[in-house]
Amino acid sequence: MIPTADLAAITAKPLDFTINDLINMIEKDYYRQARMVENGELFILDSKTYKLYKEEALRDPKERMEELEDNEKNAKVEDLLLRVKSYVTELTKIESQISTPMDEKIRELLKIISKIFELLRENPSTADDLSKAINYYLPITVKLSKSYMEMKEKPTESVSESLSDIENTMDIVVHAFTKILDNIYQEKIMDLSSDMSVLKSMLKQEGLLDKDEFKVGR
Repeated sequence: MIPTADLAAITAKPLDFTINDLINMIEKDYYRQARMVENGELFILDSKTYKLYKEEALRDPKERMEELEDNEKNAKVEDLLLRVKSYVTELTKIESQISTPMDEKIRELLKIISKIFELLRENPSTADDLSKAINYYLPITVKLSKSYMEMKEKPTESVSESLSDIENTMDIVVHAFTKILDNIYQEKIMDLSSDMSVLKSMLKQEGLLDKDEFKVGR
């Protein structure tokens, strides 16, 4: 499928002229299998592509919208995963060059980020919950860690205070990421509890379970 506007641009001809010219060539059998669709906005060169176009056009709009949303979610997840990998690489490099106690704090953070990475990869629905942490908190954390490493080589009183502030901030960051991870696990636990409750109700309705036999979640 080719937008006729693109063809008009390539040939440096007006759009109306291009559409009429294509229709004329189709009528004269220059393009035996070609079709013009979408009020002339699309030019389809062969019958196989036209068949696919019709199948897509006949699909349930709701189904098409859901597919588009899924594709957008997948793209968002892939972008977040790439960002996490990049920040982990930077933090790992900094951790190998930095001194105590900051190296320990970064190692602790990397453990948490690793778990978050696995959750995101296994369950894309967590993308919205993790977006802010990955797009904002992590890059600032990397920036602070780099600054710490640079300032560590300049032992003045003001620098010492700044280093202490960064160390305290890193503790807060680790705590925040731990809480983010815990919140996600809590959501998973709630989903599991809901699934178990539904299963229990269905089994009881089918007469496959006495009321005291299934006590999970009670």
